[in-house]
Amino acid sequence: MALSDLLTHNPLQIRFSKWIDRRLPPVQDITLNQNKIFIFPSRAGLGFFVLMLLIIILAINYQNNLIFAVCFWLFGLMLVTIFHTFANLSGLRLSTGPVKPVFCGEQAAFPLRLFSPGRGRQTIEFVWEGQCHEVHSLAENGELTIELPFLVIRRGRFTPPRLLVKTYYPLGLLRAWTWLALDWRCIVYPRPEFTGAPPPTVGVGEEEIRHSLNEGDDFNGFHTYQPGESLRRIAWRSYAKGQPMMVKEFTEPLSRDTWLDWNALQGYDSERRLSILCGWAIEADREGQSFGLRLPGSEIPLGHGEQHLTNVLEQLALYGE
Repeated sequence: MALSDLLTHNPLQIRFSKWIDRRLPPVQDITLNQNKIFIFPSRAGLGFFVLMLLIIILAINYQNNLIFAVCFWLFGLMLVTIFHTFANLSGLRLSTGPVKPVFCGEQAAFPLRLFSPGRGRQTIEFVWEGQCHEVHSLAENGELTIELPFLVIRRGRFTPPRLLVKTYYPLGLLRAWTWLALDWRCIVYPRPEFTGAPPPTVGVGEEEIRHSLNEGDDFNGFHTYQPGESLRRIAWRSYAKGQPMMVKEFTEPLSRDTWLDWNALQGYDSERRLSILCGWAIEADREGQSFGLRLPGSEIPLGHGEQHLTNVLEQLALYGE
């Protein structure tokens, strides 16, 4: 039965889903045992049972000891296969790792650490139906960290569906499987939209410019000496020629502060606004600008740097939740 079939509105399947939730709740670390592993014949295994049934009918009909021996040998082979198929998953330990944030429409990578105590594991499959199908093997007492991709198409907090872990080892006659709800958390940022239009900015006022004088390296002119000013910036050559005592001015360009304001995007729906704000935040960070974010009911003050950008993008991702 496909996993998607278990997610319909059939009452029996809903009861099965609830039973799975109770038996296998979300966890970050799990060791597989007999309470968490299911084992059923595969399609090849069902054909194998039909073959054994035909052989036993022939043996009874013809009273042929050789045919009886073949049938019992095949039955013993099936019993041994049950043990090996179950043992290929039993004792396997799985633990989750932190998930990096992604933008909407990208593939998130969900790290999964595997540990195989006591014995090696062969051809174990990890499946998200329609998203991911990977096969891995582990050596005895081996460790392996894999990353399972999943395409996310909605912003916000994302938790992937249950992960199917299965094996057909060694003969493909049986399928041992478990359906795990691993406690992963992923923040999905809005899909950035780069409009080309600059975001709203706050200009530098005259008072701020006056405070910037004599603090940079760019020559800006002269002004009359005021008591208490540094003597190092006095234009001594001009003063020696009998001119008034003048002081050299130097300025340092000040960056323009940028506010990413929800209300500056009238006429757009909520998701479009978030996408444009996301694009503005990325552009402002690339240009080294100081920027802040204003959303209905929340505000992030002006700032800059990688952590500030992360805070802004996370606020956009979780807006409305």
